[in-house]
Amino acid sequence: MELDELPLYLDMVAETTERFAEKLEVHLGLESDYCPGMERWLEDLHARAPFQFILGSVHPHLTQYQRRFFKGDIQEFFKTYFDHLVLAAETGLFHSLAHPDLVKNCFPEEWHYSEIEHHIKRSLDKIAKTGVAMELNTSGLNKRISEMNPSLAILHEIAARDIPVTLGSDSHTPERVGAEFENALQLLSTAGITSVAHFLNGARHSVPINT
Repeated sequence: MELDELPLYLDMVAETTERFAEKLEVHLGLESDYCPGMERWLEDLHARAPFQFILGSVHPHLTQYQRRFFKGDIQEFFKTYFDHLVLAAETGLFHSLAHPDLVKNCFPEEWHYSEIEHHIKRSLDKIAKTGVAMELNTSGLNKRISEMNPSLAILHEIAARDIPVTLGSDSHTPERVGAEFENALQLLSTAGITSVAHFLNGARHSVPINT
């Protein structure tokens, strides 16, 4: 969504909220891109409407991101991505961090979790201190490395640090809404995670997983 489309988006959500008031709850949210240096701009963006949930995303596959941060060393690029997730969490601008470990799909042949495990664990230590949630995104099943983002190995580390987890499906089309959520809940349970977080008016609530 381009910035000049934001008013249209807000109008659509308001209209939908009114239209379905008797049938379901509609809440205003935003997925918001992050990279270092955007903090002030994002503060202004997030203040433009009463967003109930803001999902923070680092998109390492974007051309402009790779031009700025990829210096030819793939392993360092992986580490930079996780460093940026930490910085995003530390800004306090987001309720949850989207599809963590998305970067593995930029260079899938070079992704070996064991080679970056220590760096990921240190990053999760820092994220845990912020209280920001992390997303389990089911759309990873449709990417080059066909598994949810993040992987089960990282979910185990998230569970060990008691980091809250939200669910997402990257529903760019109506058919994707809630896609694979049942399997996602089973994966969370396997990782030792017992609840899913969601946000209302910026406040986090937990829903127990019943499997």
